[in-house]
Amino acid sequence: MTLWIDATHKFCLNETPQIRSRILADLEAITEILLEAVPQASVVLSGSLAYGEGRIERDGLHLESDYDLYLAMPRLLQAWRITRSRSRCMRKLLSLTLATDLEIVVIWGPLAWRGLTHLPGISLAGEPVMRQLVERPISPPGDRNLCRAYAYLLGALRDDANRGLLQKAVTIGVRAWLLGRGVEEQGFCLADLFSFRGNLRYLTEHPGELAEPWREMAESAILAGLGGSTPHGTVDPKTVLAFLRWVQGTIQVSPFRWAGLLYVVHQVKRSRPFIWPHRFLSTYLNLASSLAEVLSGGGNAPVPDEIMRGIERLAGAVCPSRSGSADEKGWAIDEMIILAYANPHKIVIPRRERSVTNLTPHS
Repeated sequence: MTLWIDATHKFCLNETPQIRSRILADLEAITEILLEAVPQASVVLSGSLAYGEGRIERDGLHLESDYDLYLAMPRLLQAWRITRSRSRCMRKLLSLTLATDLEIVVIWGPLAWRGLTHLPGISLAGEPVMRQLVERPISPPGDRNLCRAYAYLLGALRDDANRGLLQKAVTIGVRAWLLGRGVEEQGFCLADLFSFRGNLRYLTEHPGELAEPWREMAESAILAGLGGSTPHGTVDPKTVLAFLRWVQGTIQVSPFRWAGLLYVVHQVKRSRPFIWPHRFLSTYLNLASSLAEVLSGGGNAPVPDEIMRGIERLAGAVCPSRSGSADEKGWAIDEMIILAYANPHKIVIPRRERSVTNLTPHS
């Protein structure tokens, strides 16, 4: 099939003809399978590949960046049918040998048409009305991005202050801050808010709006995302936490809490209870901030009971082991990372092989 991709569009930094051919072949195969399953759906490419900032592994044949797709469906019940593990669509997707991992977020199309959820990226195929919507999007609120930023920070704290995860926490935090500022009035579009180049351009053109030391830290993280440097060597979790807390004070929780509704359905599918949707985002952000503060303090101090009880209520489950602080911390971090991405209709398919010898398109 033919994708709606301009011939001049670049997927990756330092893109080669071989890897471009591979990406196009993969996207064509994935899109064909999805639209065969739901002919009235629309497929949108998101993430770094949509903005020409994908990363290529050193062998030149694989991608570090994932295939991040949205599948917008006209009917809500279709999401359940297509995401079943034994569905024909899933079996076909699992049979593909892809250059990288595949993530598909399935959404109900009318929510996007009414501006209640958002599809940042570029259209690959589907309904023309969805293509027009993607080309002229409405900026989403920044609260869900801030949840993701905290999840990266918590992951970094679990992984001995992993610099790569700290860098991601900073870049996602910058985007949450920008989304809360209404920067479209200053000539910035949604692509600028979700791309490293756009983020860097904003910081360059408005140097005084992000105070030091956060501005230097943000620039370093963004440049690392563009492959121009390594993550800032002096960045520590406490500084990142202070930055995310500052961002949290500058944004408002979205009035329509779609993330909260996703959380409810996510919990129901896990057979777990839940708090009310309107409390999910604010509760999550406060708990994530408090947990990160405890973890960034170092040492073996246990997570305070009030934080553990809050996480247990949010997760709808009791920590399975109270025997040691390390077990409690690991469980709390894992649950908070899962809840940051709570989406009952997300398909994640890892690539099957680490080596690729055949770069011809899928038949």
